[in-house]
Amino acid sequence: MSIKVKKKEKLEIAFPRILREQVDEALSCLKNGELGKNEAIHECRKCMKKIRGLARLYRGSLGKDYRRINTTFRDTARILSDLRDRGVLLETFHALNDFVDRDLLKSPDIRAFQQHLHEEFERVENDPDLGAGKKMKDAADRLRKARKDFKDYTVSSEGFDSIQDGLEKTYKRGRKGLDRAVDKPTTKNFHEWRKRVKYHRYHMRVLQNLWKPPIKARRKELKELTDVIGDEHDLALLDSAIQERAHEFMTYEEIERLREAIAQRRDSLRGGAILLGEKIYSEKQSKLGKRIRSYWKTWVTEKETQAFSLSS
Repeated sequence: MSIKVKKKEKLEIAFPRILREQVDEALSCLKNGELGKNEAIHECRKCMKKIRGLARLYRGSLGKDYRRINTTFRDTARILSDLRDRGVLLETFHALNDFVDRDLLKSPDIRAFQQHLHEEFERVENDPDLGAGKKMKDAADRLRKARKDFKDYTVSSEGFDSIQDGLEKTYKRGRKGLDRAVDKPTTKNFHEWRKRVKYHRYHMRVLQNLWKPPIKARRKELKELTDVIGDEHDLALLDSAIQERAHEFMTYEEIERLREAIAQRRDSLRGGAILLGEKIYSEKQSKLGKRIRSYWKTWVTEKETQAFSLSS
Protein backbone atom coordinates (compact mmCIF):
# COMPACT_ATOMS: atom_id res chain seq x y z
CA MET A 1 0.00 0.00 0.00
CA SER A 2 1.33 3.44 -0.97
CA ILE A 3 2.53 5.88 1.67
CA LYS A 4 2.65 8.81 -0.76
CA VAL A 5 0.78 12.05 -0.27
CA LYS A 6 -1.98 11.99 -2.89
CA LYS A 7 -2.04 14.55 -5.68
CA LYS A 8 -5.10 16.38 -4.33
CA GLU A 9 -4.27 15.89 -0.65
CA LYS A 10 -2.94 18.43 1.85
CA LEU A 11 0.22 17.43 3.70
CA GLU A 12 -1.40 17.71 7.12
CA ILE A 13 -4.35 15.53 6.04
CA ALA A 14 -2.05 12.79 4.72
CA PHE A 15 -0.62 11.91 8.13
CA PRO A 16 -3.66 10.26 9.79
CA ARG A 17 -4.64 8.52 6.55
CA ILE A 18 -1.22 6.95 5.98
CA LEU A 19 -0.96 5.98 9.65
CA ARG A 20 -4.31 4.15 9.55
CA GLU A 21 -3.51 2.43 6.27
CA GLN A 22 -0.13 1.18 7.45
CA VAL A 23 -1.58 -0.21 10.68
CA ASP A 24 -4.22 -2.03 8.63
CA GLU A 25 -1.54 -3.29 6.24
CA ALA A 26 0.58 -4.58 9.13
CA LEU A 27 -2.42 -6.48 10.51
CA SER A 28 -3.21 -7.84 7.06
CA CYS A 29 0.34 -9.21 6.72
CA LEU A 30 0.02 -11.11 10.00
CA LYS A 31 -3.30 -12.61 8.93
CA ASN A 32 -2.25 -13.47 5.36
CA GLY A 33 -2.17 -17.26 5.16
CA GLU A 34 -0.49 -17.17 1.75
CA LEU A 35 2.66 -15.63 3.20
CA GLY A 36 5.09 -17.80 5.12
CA LYS A 37 5.56 -16.76 8.73
CA ASN A 38 8.99 -15.31 8.10
CA GLU A 39 7.77 -13.26 5.13
CA ALA A 40 4.64 -12.15 7.00
CA ILE A 41 6.77 -10.93 9.91
CA HIS A 42 9.18 -9.18 7.55
CA GLU A 43 6.36 -7.32 5.77
CA CYS A 44 4.64 -6.44 9.05
CA ARG A 45 7.86 -4.98 10.48
CA LYS A 46 8.35 -2.96 7.30
CA CYS A 47 4.93 -1.36 7.84
CA MET A 48 5.89 -0.40 11.38
CA LYS A 49 9.17 1.09 10.18
CA LYS A 50 7.21 3.17 7.68
CA ILE A 51 4.94 4.38 10.49
CA ARG A 52 7.94 5.37 12.59
CA GLY A 53 9.42 7.14 9.57
CA LEU A 54 6.12 8.94 9.03
CA ALA A 55 6.07 10.04 12.66
CA ARG A 56 9.60 11.40 12.27
CA LEU A 57 8.56 13.39 9.23
CA TYR A 58 5.71 15.06 11.15
CA ARG A 59 7.45 15.12 14.54
CA GLY A 60 7.62 18.92 14.68
CA SER A 61 3.83 19.16 14.54
CA LEU A 62 3.02 16.09 16.67
CA GLY A 63 4.41 17.38 19.95
CA LYS A 64 4.40 14.80 22.74
CA ASP A 65 2.37 12.43 20.58
CA TYR A 66 5.48 11.74 18.48
CA ARG A 67 7.20 9.86 21.29
CA ARG A 68 4.07 7.83 22.03
CA ILE A 69 3.62 6.76 18.41
CA ASN A 70 7.31 5.94 17.96
CA THR A 71 7.51 3.92 21.18
CA THR A 72 4.33 1.97 20.46
CA PHE A 73 5.42 0.74 17.06
CA ARG A 74 9.07 0.27 18.04
CA ASP A 75 8.10 -2.03 20.91
CA THR A 76 5.57 -3.92 18.79
CA ALA A 77 8.17 -4.56 16.09
CA ARG A 78 10.62 -5.86 18.70
CA ILE A 79 8.23 -8.67 19.57
CA LEU A 80 8.90 -10.08 16.11
CA SER A 81 12.61 -9.27 15.81
CA ASP A 82 14.14 -12.54 17.07
CA LEU A 83 12.52 -14.75 14.46
CA ARG A 84 13.28 -12.28 11.70
CA ASP A 85 16.97 -12.18 12.71
CA ARG A 86 17.14 -15.96 12.50
CA GLY A 87 15.57 -15.84 9.05
CA VAL A 88 18.14 -13.27 7.98
CA LEU A 89 20.97 -15.57 9.09
CA LEU A 90 19.71 -18.28 6.76
CA GLU A 91 19.18 -15.89 3.84
CA THR A 92 22.64 -14.41 4.31
CA PHE A 93 24.27 -17.82 4.49
CA HIS A 94 22.70 -18.70 1.13
CA ALA A 95 24.09 -15.44 -0.29
CA LEU A 96 27.66 -16.56 0.53
CA ASN A 97 27.58 -18.41 -2.78
CA ASP A 98 28.02 -15.04 -4.50
CA PHE A 99 31.52 -14.37 -3.15
CA VAL A 100 32.87 -17.36 -1.17
CA ASP A 101 34.87 -20.24 -2.68
CA ARG A 102 32.31 -22.87 -3.68
CA ASP A 103 34.62 -25.70 -2.66
CA LEU A 104 34.80 -24.26 0.84
CA LEU A 105 31.02 -24.03 1.07
CA LYS A 106 30.72 -27.67 0.01
CA SER A 107 32.57 -28.76 3.15
CA PRO A 108 30.43 -31.18 5.22
CA ASP A 109 31.34 -29.20 8.34
CA ILE A 110 30.07 -25.93 6.90
CA ARG A 111 26.93 -27.60 5.62
CA ALA A 112 26.36 -29.01 9.09
CA PHE A 113 26.54 -25.50 10.54
CA GLN A 114 24.09 -24.26 7.93
CA GLN A 115 21.73 -27.08 8.88
CA HIS A 116 22.09 -26.05 12.52
CA LEU A 117 20.97 -22.52 11.65
CA HIS A 118 18.00 -23.93 9.78
CA GLU A 119 16.98 -26.14 12.69
CA GLU A 120 17.26 -23.24 15.13
CA PHE A 121 15.02 -21.14 12.91
CA GLU A 122 12.41 -23.88 12.64
CA ARG A 123 12.51 -24.55 16.38
CA VAL A 124 11.68 -20.95 17.21
CA GLU A 125 9.12 -20.72 14.42
CA ASN A 126 7.23 -23.85 15.45
CA ASP A 127 7.57 -23.93 19.24
CA PRO A 128 4.12 -22.96 20.60
CA ASP A 129 5.68 -21.08 23.53
CA LEU A 130 8.58 -19.41 21.71
CA GLY A 131 7.45 -19.43 18.11
CA ALA A 132 6.06 -17.17 15.48
CA GLY A 133 2.40 -17.92 16.08
CA LYS A 134 2.36 -16.57 19.63
CA LYS A 135 4.49 -13.56 18.77
CA MET A 136 2.38 -12.73 15.75
CA LYS A 137 -0.77 -12.85 17.90
CA ASP A 138 0.80 -10.59 20.53
CA ALA A 139 1.86 -8.11 17.85
CA ALA A 140 -1.59 -8.17 16.24
CA ASP A 141 -3.24 -7.42 19.58
CA ARG A 142 -0.98 -4.40 20.03
CA LEU A 143 -1.65 -3.20 16.50
CA ARG A 144 -5.41 -3.38 16.99
CA LYS A 145 -5.07 -1.33 20.17
CA ALA A 146 -2.86 1.18 18.37
CA ARG A 147 -5.38 1.52 15.55
CA LYS A 148 -8.02 2.42 18.11
CA ASP A 149 -5.76 4.75 20.11
CA PHE A 150 -4.39 6.67 17.14
CA LYS A 151 -7.41 6.75 14.81
CA ASP A 152 -8.17 10.46 15.40
CA TYR A 153 -4.60 11.79 15.49
CA THR A 154 -4.00 15.10 13.72
CA VAL A 155 -1.02 17.41 13.35
CA SER A 156 -0.83 20.93 14.74
CA SER A 157 0.66 22.69 11.69
CA GLU A 158 -0.46 23.11 8.09
CA GLY A 159 1.24 22.78 4.74
CA PHE A 160 5.00 22.39 4.55
CA ASP A 161 5.34 23.66 8.11
CA SER A 162 3.88 20.34 9.27
CA ILE A 163 6.90 18.42 7.97
CA GLN A 164 9.86 20.79 7.62
CA ASP A 165 11.31 20.22 11.08
CA GLY A 166 11.10 16.44 10.82
CA LEU A 167 12.42 16.36 7.26
CA GLU A 168 15.48 18.45 8.07
CA LYS A 169 16.20 16.83 11.43
CA THR A 170 16.13 13.30 10.00
CA TYR A 171 18.33 14.32 7.08
CA LYS A 172 20.79 16.04 9.44
CA ARG A 173 21.05 12.88 11.53
CA GLY A 174 21.77 10.93 8.36
CA ARG A 175 24.67 13.29 7.59
CA LYS A 176 26.02 12.85 11.10
CA GLY A 177 25.60 9.09 10.78
CA LEU A 178 27.71 9.15 7.62
CA ASP A 179 30.43 11.13 9.40
CA ARG A 180 30.49 8.66 12.29
CA ALA A 181 30.66 5.69 9.90
CA VAL A 182 33.62 7.29 8.12
CA ASP A 183 35.46 8.27 11.31
CA LYS A 184 34.78 5.02 13.15
CA PRO A 185 33.56 2.24 10.81
CA THR A 186 32.01 -0.07 13.39
CA THR A 187 29.07 -2.42 12.92
CA LYS A 188 26.99 -0.29 15.28
CA ASN A 189 27.77 2.98 13.50
CA PHE A 190 26.86 1.60 10.09
CA HIS A 191 23.67 0.06 11.43
CA GLU A 192 22.63 3.32 13.10
CA TRP A 193 23.41 5.23 9.92
CA ARG A 194 21.22 2.86 7.91
CA LYS A 195 18.25 3.62 10.15
CA ARG A 196 18.58 7.33 9.36
CA VAL A 197 18.99 6.65 5.65
CA LYS A 198 15.89 4.48 5.63
CA TYR A 199 13.80 7.11 7.41
CA HIS A 200 14.91 9.74 4.87
CA ARG A 201 14.01 7.32 2.10
CA TYR A 202 10.52 6.93 3.55
CA HIS A 203 10.20 10.71 3.67
CA MET A 204 11.02 10.92 -0.02
CA ARG A 205 8.43 8.25 -0.69
CA VAL A 206 5.75 10.21 1.19
CA LEU A 207 6.64 13.39 -0.72
CA GLN A 208 7.26 11.89 -4.16
CA ASN A 209 4.23 13.48 -5.82
CA LEU A 210 5.54 16.98 -5.05
CA TRP A 211 7.85 16.50 -8.05
CA LYS A 212 8.08 12.92 -9.14
CA PRO A 213 11.18 12.73 -11.42
CA PRO A 214 13.86 14.08 -9.04
CA ILE A 215 12.34 12.66 -5.85
CA LYS A 216 11.87 9.23 -7.41
CA ALA A 217 15.50 9.30 -8.58
CA ARG A 218 16.59 10.19 -5.05
CA ARG A 219 14.49 7.36 -3.66
CA LYS A 220 16.26 4.94 -6.01
CA GLU A 221 19.68 6.00 -4.73
CA LEU A 222 18.50 5.80 -1.12
CA LYS A 223 17.13 2.30 -1.75
CA GLU A 224 20.51 1.21 -3.10
CA LEU A 225 22.27 2.71 -0.09
CA THR A 226 19.99 1.03 2.45
CA ASP A 227 20.40 -2.29 0.63
CA VAL A 228 24.19 -2.05 0.64
CA ILE A 229 24.40 -1.14 4.33
CA GLY A 230 21.76 -3.76 5.09
CA ASP A 231 23.80 -6.47 3.36
CA GLU A 232 26.82 -5.39 5.37
CA HIS A 233 24.89 -5.65 8.62
CA ASP A 234 23.47 -9.06 7.72
CA LEU A 235 27.01 -10.29 7.15
CA ALA A 236 27.99 -8.86 10.53
CA LEU A 237 25.20 -10.90 12.18
CA LEU A 238 26.33 -14.02 10.36
CA ASP A 239 29.96 -13.41 11.29
CA SER A 240 28.97 -13.14 14.96
CA ALA A 241 27.02 -16.38 14.73
CA ILE A 242 30.01 -18.13 13.14
CA GLN A 243 32.37 -16.76 15.77
CA GLU A 244 30.12 -17.80 18.66
CA ARG A 245 28.73 -21.16 17.50
CA ALA A 246 30.57 -22.57 14.50
CA HIS A 247 33.39 -24.21 16.50
CA GLU A 248 31.00 -27.07 17.31
CA PHE A 249 30.74 -27.91 13.61
CA MET A 250 33.70 -26.48 11.70
CA THR A 251 37.48 -26.65 11.92
CA TYR A 252 39.49 -23.61 12.96
CA GLU A 253 40.83 -23.25 9.40
CA GLU A 254 37.32 -23.33 7.90
CA ILE A 255 36.10 -20.72 10.35
CA GLU A 256 39.02 -18.41 9.61
CA ARG A 257 38.67 -18.76 5.83
CA LEU A 258 34.94 -18.11 5.97
CA ARG A 259 35.28 -15.11 8.28
CA GLU A 260 38.06 -13.65 6.13
CA ALA A 261 35.85 -13.84 3.02
CA ILE A 262 33.02 -12.18 4.94
CA ALA A 263 35.34 -9.45 6.23
CA GLN A 264 36.56 -8.65 2.71
CA ARG A 265 33.01 -8.46 1.43
CA ARG A 266 31.98 -6.19 4.31
CA ASP A 267 34.89 -3.85 3.60
CA SER A 268 33.82 -3.62 -0.04
CA LEU A 269 30.20 -2.89 0.89
CA ARG A 270 31.23 -0.24 3.39
CA GLY A 271 33.39 1.52 0.84
CA GLY A 272 30.58 1.58 -1.70
CA ALA A 273 28.11 2.83 0.90
CA ILE A 274 30.34 5.73 1.92
CA LEU A 275 30.88 6.85 -1.69
CA LEU A 276 27.15 6.82 -2.39
CA GLY A 277 26.33 8.39 0.95
CA GLU A 278 28.66 11.33 0.31
CA LYS A 279 26.69 12.10 -2.86
CA ILE A 280 23.26 11.76 -1.24
CA TYR A 281 24.22 13.81 1.82
CA SER A 282 26.24 16.48 0.00
CA GLU A 283 23.95 19.43 0.82
CA LYS A 284 23.14 20.86 4.24
CA GLN A 285 19.76 20.18 5.80
CA SER A 286 18.62 23.80 5.40
CA LYS A 287 19.25 23.67 1.64
CA LEU A 288 17.43 20.36 1.34
CA GLY A 289 14.48 21.82 3.26
CA LYS A 290 14.34 24.91 1.04
CA ARG A 291 14.55 22.79 -2.11
CA ILE A 292 11.73 20.45 -1.09
CA ARG A 293 9.65 23.42 0.09
CA SER A 294 10.02 24.97 -3.38
CA TYR A 295 8.73 21.70 -4.87
CA TRP A 296 5.76 21.88 -2.51
CA LYS A 297 4.95 25.50 -3.40
CA THR A 298 4.91 24.71 -7.11
CA TRP A 299 2.85 21.58 -6.45
CA VAL A 300 0.24 23.62 -4.56
CA THR A 301 0.14 26.22 -7.35
CA GLU A 302 -0.36 23.48 -9.94
CA LYS A 303 -3.27 22.03 -7.97
CA GLU A 304 -4.89 25.44 -7.60
CA THR A 305 -4.44 26.18 -11.30
CA GLN A 306 -5.96 22.85 -12.29
CA ALA A 307 -8.89 23.36 -9.91
CA PHE A 308 -9.52 26.83 -11.35
CA SER A 309 -9.39 25.51 -14.92
CA LEU A 310 -11.92 22.81 -14.12
CA SER A 311 -14.29 25.28 -12.47
CA SER A 312 -14.09 27.81 -15.33
